[in-house]
Amino acid sequence: AMELPENVRRRIHAVRSGRRTDLQFERRLEGLSPAAMEAFAEELQQLQTLRVLDLDDNDLGGPGGEAVIHAISHLHNLEYLYLNHCDLTSRRGIHVARAVSTLRGLKWLWVTENGLDDDCVAALSGAVRELPVLEYLQ
Repeated sequence: AMELPENVRRRIHAVRSGRRTDLQFERRLEGLSPAAMEAFAEELQQLQTLRVLDLDDNDLGGPGGEAVIHAISHLHNLEYLYLNHCDLTSRRGIHVARAVSTLRGLKWLWVTENGLDDDCVAALSGAVRELPVLEYLQ
């Protein structure tokens, strides 16, 4: 994963080594190439202890974003997911709905300021309705 910036690699390592259970990546993926986004997704999906993932203000609507969203579906201990202002298209929003539907421990999901259409919002609502401990969807 040499394409990844040092600060991204360091944070991933902190989770992998058990020092942290959160990744605060607000704006940190901006400007990454699609290949680097895919590399990030591969690393991300292995972080099984992750409880908090903040991806606010990253472009997940573009190339590479789909891989990151798919990786989220593997994070079975995730409790808090922040995807505000991520340039999500409604089609990509449907992928988010699919990804979060597998996260049985999810408590909070933020997806504001993405311009998602009504169908997408309905899909998200439907996906999270099945989640046993969800407290908050914004």
